[in-house]
Amino acid sequence: MRINSDKKIPVSERIKSFLSGNWRICIYTLCGLGLCWIDLWRGIGNGAQWSLAVNCTGFCILPLIIFRLDWRMLSLGREDTVKWHKLFRAVFYGWLILFAILAFPAFRYFAPGTDYDAQIATAVANVGLYGAIVVRMYFYLFYERKESGESYKNEYKVIWIFWLWLAFIVFAIISVNEAVWPLWFLVMFGSFYLAPLKKGDMEEIFEGLVNGMIIGFFWIQSRAFLYRPYDLDPRYRGHYTNPNVNAMFYMTTYIAWLGKLTIYRMRKARKLYAFTIFMASAMWCFVFFTNCRSAMMGFAGATLVYWFIESRYIGRNRVLSFFRWGAIMLFCAAISFMPVYWCMRYIPPLRHHPIWYGGEYCENSVMSWDPIDSPKYMDLEYIVGSDFGRVYLTIENETGNSTSYHAVASLSDEIFDQNIYSDDGEEVLRYADGIAPGADEDHPVYVVRDFSGNLLKKLLKSRYYIYLYALKNIHFLGSENHGAVWIFTDFALYHVHNSVLQIAYWFGGISGLLFFGLLLVSSIKTFIRLSVGKNTDIENRNFSSLIALLAITAYMLAGFTECIAFPGEMGMTLFFVSLLPVVRMNCE
Repeated sequence: MRINSDKKIPVSERIKSFLSGNWRICIYTLCGLGLCWIDLWRGIGNGAQWSLAVNCTGFCILPLIIFRLDWRMLSLGREDTVKWHKLFRAVFYGWLILFAILAFPAFRYFAPGTDYDAQIATAVANVGLYGAIVVRMYFYLFYERKESGESYKNEYKVIWIFWLWLAFIVFAIISVNEAVWPLWFLVMFGSFYLAPLKKGDMEEIFEGLVNGMIIGFFWIQSRAFLYRPYDLDPRYRGHYTNPNVNAMFYMTTYIAWLGKLTIYRMRKARKLYAFTIFMASAMWCFVFFTNCRSAMMGFAGATLVYWFIESRYIGRNRVLSFFRWGAIMLFCAAISFMPVYWCMRYIPPLRHHPIWYGGEYCENSVMSWDPIDSPKYMDLEYIVGSDFGRVYLTIENETGNSTSYHAVASLSDEIFDQNIYSDDGEEVLRYADGIAPGADEDHPVYVVRDFSGNLLKKLLKSRYYIYLYALKNIHFLGSENHGAVWIFTDFALYHVHNSVLQIAYWFGGISGLLFFGLLLVSSIKTFIRLSVGKNTDIENRNFSSLIALLAITAYMLAGFTECIAFPGEMGMTLFFVSLLPVVRMNCE
């Protein structure tokens, strides 16, 4: 880690510093920006578009692997006396030739001008590229390491966490679920974790990704400011089609800003440090307008962990430092609240170019000819009342009356007729066990669900019934299809709003337990590393561990009430990337 300051550095020194390693940070920055693009199209694209975007995750992770491996022995004109170098070249180039032969019919016959041709093309490209990585990793692990005399146990101080991750992936692969991404993640992230690490590599990877995520935020949010009217829905969607997905993007950006704070503190860059504090605090305003309670829990968890860790390094009194952090961020959030709202509310009317995705077009939406003071735009008083009211009703039901809300689960994509309401409640369209409504007392035609008498029901509301159904239908080897379809009395949901339960439902109970254990153990291990011990100097303990801890904590807390278990989503990708400092905790 190169620690700089605000002092002027000669141009020659800057060029030398760049050539000595900063070029890799630039490439990793592009990878972080690419992950933001993937997250965006995963949230707004149609099936073909988001499938293409998800496959591009492999291209963004690839540079994080290849720049840590030595490729010099691939030179055909190289005079080598080492036998395994020749064998490596033969296998490597043999794989490339075989892949080129097999890839042609795949491109030619499996995707002849279809909507999914780009998806198939990127999938085939991933097979070719990661096949080459597997060849190189094999020779690294079983030849190069043995030749150099490296100790497997000494390098991997906490290798047992890697085996925990591997067990989760293996059980997901052998499940009856049709998902392919566990096998893909086995190759991609397995290589990412096991590739060699030189001193400073981990810091360069995380600094580059943090830079890319921040640039991605400015890019995506600027487009939202320019073209996305804040209308119809008090829950701000930004550039996405769903406020929850938008909020999860803000959550990962918030982690990036906190990581950047630590970098600037280490480098004593005071002006940039002050700007970053303001931007990190302003992210609370962005997530407030989305009114996503799951993301807010992730924000809160990451904030408390960050305050605790940083209070050990700033100031002599840790308690005062902790509360000082809170006061500073609250002040910055307060002064940024109105500017954030004004940007959301007034910049799009000046542009008059609204964005619509799919079936979003509506005559009640803002049109290009609507004036800037049109009542179609969201009013601040209404937004605040709606947001606080939604949180308040989560905790307390004002009337205490029964709420008519019944979850009926199905594994098909059938479209049901509109519901019939009566004084007895809502009509049950079908039951998950196949028994017809009205057949017996346990399967009534009309139901009324009461959320007022049970605190857990009051907090979880419809999620209470979703979680119960998921728990009752977790099988040893998971479910055959990729995801459950939840049919409510007025709309369908394609996930169970809980990352651990979703994994367990997809891939089986053991996979769910292993995934939860991975979340818990990785967060505890990283927290202990940063907060316990004689040496509390974060420069020697790697700021990458701090970013990893924030990412894992936020992912775990937000994932309790929201499903962040889909490949391509920034939260899920960042979680798997953040396991690197945990698995390779002894490599600094």
